Amino acid sequence: PSSLRRADLVVATKSANPEDAIVAGQWVWGRVPVIRAQHAPVGWKSIPDGEIKHLSELPQGAALAFCGLASPASFRRSLADLGVPVAGFAAYRDHHLYRASDGAFLATWARALGASWFVTTEKDAVRLSGIGALPYPTYALAIEFRIVEGAETWHEAILAAARGKRG
Repeated sequence: PSSLRRADLVVATKSANPEDAIVAGQWVWGRVPVIRAQHAPVGWKSIPDGEIKHLSELPQGAALAFCGLASPASFRRSLADLGVPVAGFAAYRDHHLYRASDGAFLATWARALGASWFVTTEKDAVRLSGIGALPYPTYALAIEFRIVEGAETWHEAILAAARGKRG
């Protein structure tokens, strides 16, 4: 909260509750605008070709999910909300750099669990070059950043920053 004193704008994410933005605004004593945003799933990005399938085109069978996020529970929740049958879930440390040993582990675990595809995050997908070939189709859950409340304030803040002006 002490870092919020330097903020020109607060973006409250991962909340469907407008009261959360009000609480965030109280942290900065009403000095800066608070907007609400969310990260919304938009499709399944095939790895490595990048082709995006609509969310309704859920791959068949159970998935082995894996990620290296600070909050892996949010990814797990997103998959549950989308109705993805998850055979297993591997959570690595935030910003994990995947290696061949991770690929071998995931492949072995997927076979043992009867998974038929892999799913990870877009953040993790860019770190998979060292993992080697996985034995099943692999997808990243494609997400989109959406302003839920305060779009005009967001645009004004971006333009002000581009002009080098701070709040």
